[in-house]
Amino acid sequence: MKTLYVKYSQTERGGEVRAGEETASYPSCEDRYLTTTLKHIARERPVAHYDYEEFEVPDEIATKPELFIAAVFYTDGGTFSCTHGYLHVVGAFATDAEAHAAIENAKADTIVSMPWVGYFSEFDDSRVELLRVVQS
Repeated sequence: MKTLYVKYSQTERGGEVRAGEETASYPSCEDRYLTTTLKHIARERPVAHYDYEEFEVPDEIATKPELFIAAVFYTDGGTFSCTHGYLHVVGAFATDAEAHAAIENAKADTIVSMPWVGYFSEFDDSRVELLRVVQS
């Protein structure tokens, strides 16, 4: 197995303290929304440690010039606020069909702890994207 890294960028909106709660000890916040752009897959760990997701793939597909990324987006939060659009990479696959099947399997899996399964968590969306694989 080889470790690969999906590089991404994110923008966010929301998350402000709710009007009238600015001086509260435990203020509630407006929901925060993340928008993620998947950039590419790197064979080497990126220098920045905050804008990538790492995952393992079988050796035989690690050398391909492009791979299909199966990505899930979910909401998580707590009593006072929540964030929509967190990224979880299910994996990288040689075909579009394999990537879609992996997402469906992950959504149906109630035994393995997925990040969108929890009291404050929920599944938002999923997508499959074909990304080029670069050295770093």
